[in-house]
Amino acid sequence: MKRFKFFMLFLGLGLALLSSSLVLTSCEKEAAEIAAPIEEQIENQEIESRNTSGWTLKWTDDFNSFNNSRWTKINAPGGINNELTYIRPNNVYTSNGQLVIKTDDDGYGSGANYRQYTSGKVISKGKFDMKYGRVDVRMKMAMTPGTHNAAWLLHKPCDGVNPCLSWPPELDIIEVIGREPGKAHQTIHTSTQYRGRCDWSPQTGQCSPNKYQNGKTTNINTGNYNTFSIEWEPNEVRWYINNNLRHTFTQNGVDQWSPDEFMYIILDCTVGGDWAQSPNGSSTWPQFTYVDWIKVYEKSGGGGGGGSISNGNYRIKNVASGRYLTSDGSSTEWITPYQASLGNNWGSQKWTVNSTGNGYFTLKCHWPSNRYLTANNNGSGTQNVYQAALGNNWGSQKWKAVDIGNGQYRIEPSWPTNVTLTTPNNNNWSYIKQQSSQGNNREKWIFESI
Repeated sequence: MKRFKFFMLFLGLGLALLSSSLVLTSCEKEAAEIAAPIEEQIENQEIESRNTSGWTLKWTDDFNSFNNSRWTKINAPGGINNELTYIRPNNVYTSNGQLVIKTDDDGYGSGANYRQYTSGKVISKGKFDMKYGRVDVRMKMAMTPGTHNAAWLLHKPCDGVNPCLSWPPELDIIEVIGREPGKAHQTIHTSTQYRGRCDWSPQTGQCSPNKYQNGKTTNINTGNYNTFSIEWEPNEVRWYINNNLRHTFTQNGVDQWSPDEFMYIILDCTVGGDWAQSPNGSSTWPQFTYVDWIKVYEKSGGGGGGGSISNGNYRIKNVASGRYLTSDGSSTEWITPYQASLGNNWGSQKWTVNSTGNGYFTLKCHWPSNRYLTANNNGSGTQNVYQAALGNNWGSQKWKAVDIGNGQYRIEPSWPTNVTLTTPNNNNWSYIKQQSSQGNNREKWIFESI
């Protein structure tokens, strides 16, 4: 269904006024984590396009056919939150310009992998991953007790099928469960740790219980299509239904964080589980979840969707060592900065990116003040880099971030040319170097927005 005709629009609105409640369904949650949500009633509206001012379309799928370059169909027994379903590729297909996800009471699998119900799931992992941006998805939900419809974003270490020891973060664009007719859930799952990352405990082999969630439940009519949206920015996440702002989460920078790592898209409907619970005597099969289209946008001018480096404040982490670019605390010029483990809110590990034009920027440390990352002018070979006061348009103080995928960058000066920022080893307090590119992880860096 790609367009509503004028007549059908008014017919749908008339039916919405006559109906007292219709049912919804959703994604994967632990019952213990479902906090008392805020609930509001909004009118069901068919709005096919949102105001795109300030956003640029980056990636889209109208589901005129199934595109294997965008999506992977999952083939596995459901393993999250005690689901009762086997996820089968045959349960996902396209028809009449829609992605169709079928759930059924038709048993599949053998032995420990047998499940009474089957369902479908597609993921964009490894084919389209995003860091910041906006996602719009137009969906119509399966509506019977036991079903759990969802469109969500999950960080890349998790596979979206099995329990994940590094979970959270997770951003739920929409979740609807069949036992709660008419309720649309939109939620962020994060933790109290820096940037909402899993606080890994080697003693227990899993994340500590410092998880945090924030969200809102909206009462809507799901008998028709609705457009569900999320806008994810470095310090804030916003959710919409049919172009109506429903909820805003703003990080406090202490124990409530917006994710700052690459995530991928999941579209699915499962059966059973701790939150959705088991089907009951009123459940009917088969059920169908329909996705009309999905669109992903980035902020116009960069700074969203693809993870481009925009003006702002960052911690800069080396991929190989896991340590952070750290200025020397001395106010003396021409001292070499280090790599160090993450400190307790150190100003020496905070850097301000400020564009100088043509894709280059300066990197100014927060402490000591007025010190800029400065390349060594001695040219080729492996050299120490410096921190120095701002010079007169020096090329050695202009840097560019070369995107190499997966949220990682090489950091290269305008002068001298053909060198890149690197670390010599994994040791704490090792000097930061520059050298010609070797193509290894020591010259790969992650910008963590703060």
